Amino acid sequence: MQQPWFLKIFATFCFAFLAVSVAATAQEAQGFTDDIDAGIKSARDSQRDLFLLFTGSDWCPPCRKLEAEILEQVEFLQAANKDFVLVKIDFPRNPPLPEAQAARNEEWSRKYGISQFPTIAVVDRDLRPIGFLGYAEGGPQPFLNSLNELRNKRIRRDDALAKAARAASDEERARFLDAALSELDLDIVNLYYTAERDQIGEIDADNRLKFREKYFAEQDAELRKLVMADVMAISQMDRPERAIAFIDEVIREIPLPVDQKFQILQIKLQLLQKVKQYQAAEALLNELLELEGVSPELRERLQVKKVLQYVAAGDGDKALSYLQQALAEPGDHLLLKLTRGQILASQGKVADALKVFDEALARARFRPFVMIELVGAKADLLVKEGREEEALRVLDNLADDPQMPIDLRCEALLHQAMIMRNAGRVRPAMLTENRAIELADSPPLKREMQKVVDSLRSQKKD
Repeated sequence: MQQPWFLKIFATFCFAFLAVSVAATAQEAQGFTDDIDAGIKSARDSQRDLFLLFTGSDWCPPCRKLEAEILEQVEFLQAANKDFVLVKIDFPRNPPLPEAQAARNEEWSRKYGISQFPTIAVVDRDLRPIGFLGYAEGGPQPFLNSLNELRNKRIRRDDALAKAARAASDEERARFLDAALSELDLDIVNLYYTAERDQIGEIDADNRLKFREKYFAEQDAELRKLVMADVMAISQMDRPERAIAFIDEVIREIPLPVDQKFQILQIKLQLLQKVKQYQAAEALLNELLELEGVSPELRERLQVKKVLQYVAAGDGDKALSYLQQALAEPGDHLLLKLTRGQILASQGKVADALKVFDEALARARFRPFVMIELVGAKADLLVKEGREEEALRVLDNLADDPQMPIDLRCEALLHQAMIMRNAGRVRPAMLTENRAIELADSPPLKREMQKVVDSLRSQKKD
């Protein structure tokens, strides 16, 4: 029986609708364009990000797996096309691309540092990368999760950048810029976000917010090495006045961490003392004492330097007055007591000096590097007073103490050996030197001991 005319029309309409739907699905399933410029324009027009697939479609097995298992799946294409423009940047071998297109693709590969296939560069509409993806097993959904995570990073980045643009202060702007860049890998930041990174570095030049070290640690470390080398060279080879001027310029122009600034200013202090600019040296010592971040031990060593500077300037009364003032501050003051003992010894007050040394030694058990200084000072004073055997016993007690660091025990033995040599007791000195070499518990320390011993013995022969 012949079909009614309206059923034929309906069937034709359904077939045409189905054909259009299939064509639309097929078009959507393709998803990718190989026209990079058109993809960029589409992304900007539609306010979407770019999904740049770098692939070797006819020779790269992981690329084929990525496309077959994920990128060609309707589930992926339907989801990804909502937020991304999909661009394929292909490097086929058989047949190769036309020369112009191959050069264009190579240019984009270099732009994003692509070193292996497949790689997906997820970039914003300004072509700045948010992150990179590669092939991973599991199908479309885990891959989409990773892709959406990168998109969310971009959204949070943009929100922070917008807040940075509206910030009421430099510090607030630095904090928002840091929040934006923290969404990205540091390698990406250093290549593609240098303007924002440099703003942070300028605002936090003194590293008070700890952002400077976060973004410039490597560069600053290299710069500091070069600066330190220059300071050392100029301070040793040029006139002190020129070296001091150079150090002042370095401190003024280059942000330095406290420890390095302290180190450089101590070189300046030595130069000022060398040219007998004691007033400037005293002002610098006061500046060093006020530096934020100086440890209690470093502070005490500076106080010692200040005392000794007064002594060098011939102002003994001022030295003692400042010493008493420093000793009145809270703390054990072992280094200051060592200095006090040395001053008393220089004044011929031997009993008082030994008493000060012994009081300090009783409290120096857990500060071995101060203890060796105290023991050495006491031994030298005893030798000066003709009490050589007593001096040797003081040093021997430290050398035999298993709780003391090995290098300090070796140092005590070498001190003993020098006292013996000065007294003409060469054979006992040589035995003590050998003992120091044997006690050294590492090849570097053993080499160091041997070098010192060789030097002592060669001097004696000369």
